[in-house]
Amino acid sequence: MNSIQKSACHKIIHSAAVASAAGNLVPVPGTGFAADMGAMVVMVMSLARVFKLDSSVGAAESKKRAKRKIMSAAASGAAKTLWKKYVAKESAKIISKEVAREIAITALKKQIAAQPIRYFAKECLKPIPGLTALSSAISAGLIEHAGWRIAADFDRRARGLA
Repeated sequence: MNSIQKSACHKIIHSAAVASAAGNLVPVPGTGFAADMGAMVVMVMSLARVFKLDSSVGAAESKKRAKRKIMSAAASGAAKTLWKKYVAKESAKIISKEVAREIAITALKKQIAAQPIRYFAKECLKPIPGLTALSSAISAGLIEHAGWRIAADFDRRARGLA
């Protein structure tokens, strides 16, 4: 991950953590999960854009790269075979909104599975006056951790290592 991508990821992840924390200030158990999911889906789509893995930017970039490769291979007569292989590889990198939602759900499930006591304590603290802020801080930490894990995964995908 280069410094520009890291800076963009930093802004995206911290914004999602703040949004999640704000949504978790509502003192009703269960609303935190909805706030976390909303923040995660938006965060995943934004992170995908940073690494050019989303459906709009990724498709355009993929077509440009494929066209350059095909033009160079056209002289050798292997253009058709190369086109099939390259397009299949590039289209595997592209992330749609549905895939982003699944990634967000999976990441949140992993966070809950890794730290179930912390997550359920967060939800139980909500109705207690004065401890709602602690619930928000826990949620922000969970979103922050998941965001950096997703960013690292997207970086590996963008470089073709995953």
